Amino acid sequence: MTRPGPRVMAAHVSALCRKHGIQRTGSETIRRYIEAPKGVAHLLAAGCAHLERRLVHYPTITGPRGYYTAMHELGHLVLNHSPNPDPPPPVWWFLGREADANVWAKDNMLPGSWTAACTRFREKALATYLKVLPDLRDQYDVGMLDFLPPHGHTFWAQAGVDAATVQAAAEKSDLEWHGRTYPNLTALGLKKSAAKKISVYPAGIPDVVPAGIDAVLPDDDEYEEA
Repeated sequence: MTRPGPRVMAAHVSALCRKHGIQRTGSETIRRYIEAPKGVAHLLAAGCAHLERRLVHYPTITGPRGYYTAMHELGHLVLNHSPNPDPPPPVWWFLGREADANVWAKDNMLPGSWTAACTRFREKALATYLKVLPDLRDQYDVGMLDFLPPHGHTFWAQAGVDAATVQAAAEKSDLEWHGRTYPNLTALGLKKSAAKKISVYPAGIPDVVPAGIDAVLPDDDEYEEA
């Protein structure tokens, strides 16, 4: 199957914007309206969307990865991912909606445009969220375990990591951070004296996600191959 060129991909995104009443704008403009959680604000430069104002920012489309990024952001708007939904969803929806936008993006991309590079980029983007969970926990005073989607959610397959391993690491770190009493406190080898709140990255989380994922990288040739 022949892969569409960048101009065809960009034209498709523009057509979808017109269809859904979405306006493309620069990152600085849209960031005026978005209060990004600590630790993920840097991701807005790569792409972001604002539901109420129907605004979207995405990089210049030079290949499949940039096309996927644009489609992911459109997915947030088409799926009505409000920053303040009513009634409030479970905490894990914060990560779950990223996976949902990915599903919409892949399902609606032009035939032949999804590549192995898109799969790798999707894994890195979702793993970035896992690595900033300590920041989110400190900001919202909610355990990392609460942020994790349940077993079987599409998030885990997309991120390419084992849900049980990440959840176990998050649970252990939460105990150290907040001194919460879980039934398996003794099994984890933690004492109640570990209740001192810490704000450092736990060793467990970075060790169970793919290495080298500190930020979403801009488009480059390395990730544009088939």
